[in-house]
Amino acid sequence: MVAFSGAAMAKNFEVKESIKKTSKKKTFATTDCNTAKFVAYVDAKAAGFSHEAAVGMSYSVYFMCLGLNEATISQ
Repeated sequence: MVAFSGAAMAKNFEVKESIKKTSKKKTFATTDCNTAKFVAYVDAKAAGFSHEAAVGMSYSVYFMCLGLNEATISQ
């Protein structure tokens, strides 16, 4: 015969804690550098710059977009 203690059986239950996780979603804004270059060219032409000057400006914007700030285009 097996005897069980009432005190040993009294607290045999599982406690589940609900932990609410707050997660922050990271969003990254991606820039299409070719589109930025095109827009810079169109804007420069609309402002009255020559084709050559507009191309130079658009490539400056393109290289800045890529993170190549030291790159320069000489005309």
